[in-house]
Order: sequence, then C-alpha cells, then structure tokens
Amino acid sequence: MICHPGFIKTRFSDARYKRHITSIGPSPQQLKKTAVTCPRCNKKMNKASLSAHMERIHGEPCVVLPELPEAFLASHQPRAYVINWPRMHKKWKCPVEGCPYKASTNANFHNHFMYRHPYDSIHLTNESLEPWDKCELCGLQHPTPTWRCHTESATCIRGRITKRSREIANKILQADEQVFTIDGTPIESVGSFRYLGRVESCTDSDWGPLYTNLRRARYKWYKLSKLLHREGAHPRIFGMLYKAVVQTVLLFGCESWTLTDAMWTALKGFHRRAARRMADMMAYRGPGGGWIYPPLEEALKKAGVYTMEHYVSKRQQRIVDYISTIPIWAHCMAASRKHGTSPRTVYWWDQKRRQAKPVDEHWEDGTPCL
Repeated sequence: MICHPGFIKTRFSDARYKRHITSIGPSPQQLKKTAVTCPRCNKKMNKASLSAHMERIHGEPCVVLPELPEAFLASHQPRAYVINWPRMHKKWKCPVEGCPYKASTNANFHNHFMYRHPYDSIHLTNESLEPWDKCELCGLQHPTPTWRCHTESATCIRGRITKRSREIANKILQADEQVFTIDGTPIESVGSFRYLGRVESCTDSDWGPLYTNLRRARYKWYKLSKLLHREGAHPRIFGMLYKAVVQTVLLFGCESWTLTDAMWTALKGFHRRAARRMADMMAYRGPGGGWIYPPLEEALKKAGVYTMEHYVSKRQQRIVDYISTIPIWAHCMAASRKHGTSPRTVYWWDQKRRQAKPVDEHWEDGTPCL
C-alpha cells in the first residue's frame, strides 16, 4: 500500500496478505498489469504506470491516500486475547475475527500481531503466567530479560520502520480529514494547485513545473527554429537565440528543483535534440535500416552550447552562493526532519551536482562558447 508523502509503505494489503497465506487470488504481478484509464486523457495503461504517467505527461501527482483498516487506525480500541492451547503441535487460527492467519509457533503469532494487529495484545498461557510487555520501539511482545538483545535484532529494526510508517499514515489521514472554511463555506482540498505560474503538489514533486516549462519551451523552439532555418542562420546564431529565448523558459525556477534521474532524462533529451537541430546533424537511417546518430559533442560544439548539466548546475550554484551568506541558511541546516516527510528526500542544495566538460567558457581549441 502506497501513500503520500514520500510513498510510505505501511503493510501488505488484505488481498495480498490473504494470498500470501492461502495462495488464492491474483498475484502482485497480475495486479500491476490490471488495465486502468487515465482520468485526464482517457489513455489505457497498466495500473503500475498510472502514477508516472500522471506526473510526466500531465504534471500532476497521482495521490493515493493510505487505506488503513480499523485495526491500524490510532482510534482503534486495544483488545487483549487470551489463548489457552495445550501445545502448538498444529496450525492454530488467529483469534481476531476475519483474520485468515494460522501459525504453529508462539513466535509466529507474536510477529503476526506486531504487523497485522499492532494495537492489540495476545497472552499465550503455555509460555507465561502474565502477558509479555510490548517493546516501545517496535511494538512486539517480548520477555523483559531479553530486551537488550531484542532491540539490536533485525526483527526489532523492521518493526520500528513499520511502526513509524503506520504513525505517519495515521497523521496523514488525520490531516486529510481537516476541513477549512471561509465564512462557513468549506474549501475544497486538492492535490495540486498553480501559484504564480508554478504547479505546487502535496507530494513535493517538481514534475509539475518541469512539465509546464517543457511544454512552453517546445512551443518557443518550434516557432524559433522554423524562422531561423528559413532564413539560413548560422549554428552559432542559432545557439545564442536558443539560450536567450528557449532555455530561459525551460530552466525557469530550476534553482530550487530536486531533479531525479527521470527528470534529467527529459531535460537532456530536449536539449540534445535542439543541439542536433541547430547544428543540422540529425539522426538518419543507414544502409541496413538502422539509425545513425552523429557525435553529440560535435553538434554541441558547432552550435556553441554546453550540456544541460552545465547550465542547471550554474544556475543552482548561483542561488546557493547567495543563500549561504544569509542567516536563514544556518537555521535550515540545523533544523530536523518534520514528521510525515520521507527520510529519503534529497533537498536541492544537497543533490549531486553534474558538472559539464569542459567547465570553462572555452572549447579545447580555444574557441569561446557563446
């Protein structure tokens, strides 16, 4: 089950967990291949491709709220189950109503309750007179004398991750239930909105602004290239006008983007096609029917432009140099991560810089790059 922000995975869905136990129902691979329709363009695709399609083509996040059962909600009333089995010589059914799980050992039952019934407790009379206390870190019922060894085990580490994800999912649900009103009129809650020409999303993704800039840059490039090719302009003149008109639109606001590999692919693909077009070095079919691509370095040099990594890193480095000299920089670096954000988030000032080669303003033969 995936939810926002940061794509928090809290547990297996009930259908997948039931199939894991009983081997009845569709497999995860079959569920991913389920045909769905895009709500914007009505295009049919696999269910696993819908999220990426919404972000890259339409610039909108595909928000999936956490679907937690009643046992995973923070408002669930804890229940204690007492099991009096003579011995664990066969598989016994879980005492929770509607749960298909069966186990043959006490340890499996405790692990099952930690993952599937985290707020409930179980007391097996054949292992202790009183129910074991729950670990404050992972929620597993464990004997007190061995807690020191338990906190360093892989079971406790996995339980902490699951518990933290469950708590974040509950906070997301509580935040989504909040309704804001103006003069008694409720305000609609949306996953994304446009502010000062930029698309802001609840998932904190920069695909929306990138998609908007790409669409505008393609239109500018279509008009500009058509005019300059008709006039027979020199590739260097092509390059100067491309950087002044098209690239300014394409990289507007990129100083604060957190670029993923897929976003880099989209930017570099547009830039490389434009460079080949400016240098008149487009791909062509060879004698065997395959496509032949002229060297990209020669096309960039002929047009007098650098790679996309060079321009993006130059813009981001300029804003980093400015921000690092004001007091708010120290406060941001000393701040801790807020609850509900992904621990894997790489902020734009921490992401790996991609420097182009050569890094100076001249080519290897000394010709200045305009």
